[in-house]
Amino acid sequence: MRVVGVSGLVSHDDWATLVPATRDENREVRIAAAVGLATVGRGGVDAVRSLTADHDPLVRAAALEAFGALGDATDVELLSAGLADPAWQVRQGAARGTVALGPDGAVAVLGPALRDPHLDVRKAAVVALRTWPSVPAVAAALESALDDSDADVRARAACPRGEVNANCASQPGSRGQRRGRSAGAVGRPRSARLSRSRGRL
Repeated sequence: MRVVGVSGLVSHDDWATLVPATRDENREVRIAAAVGLATVGRGGVDAVRSLTADHDPLVRAAALEAFGALGDATDVELLSAGLADPAWQVRQGAARGTVALGPDGAVAVLGPALRDPHLDVRKAAVVALRTWPSVPAVAAALESALDDSDADVRARAACPRGEVNANCASQPGSRGQRRGRSAGAVGRPRSARLSRSRGRL
């Protein structure tokens, strides 16, 4: 019920009432508080920063992802640490949160995420970089992702911002097509490979 209460507070658009929930004993409430503060997007960043040290990886993941709405360039160390976390959910959340760093900052820290062993982390890194597709350093990083072993990652790297679809990976200009193969045709269907991004540990 406390999770439902947090959702109700979000509807009031008052971030200060959400901060106490970041200290709740229940991890689902702490996750909801981080998500709620990001949704309101007006304050509470210090409370979210404190959650990056939470003992639960799913809470850390939610907090780092919330930086995408609440953080700034000063959060680079927290995001970098998150990108090196043993839990893939935390690395995914950190990759999503790097949009707070701007294009240069994001490119500087997302190199390892683009090579992460977990495909959901690589996808999150590519989607974050797609925030600035016209920045040369970002374009170069996305170009490297066109060689990814997973078709879904390649599709996101090849697509213009906001146009991820099944045909995008095989559009002219992708490395797969320049090598005489359709990148979108490689690999098993997405549904056969993906796990839930916030699955239970």
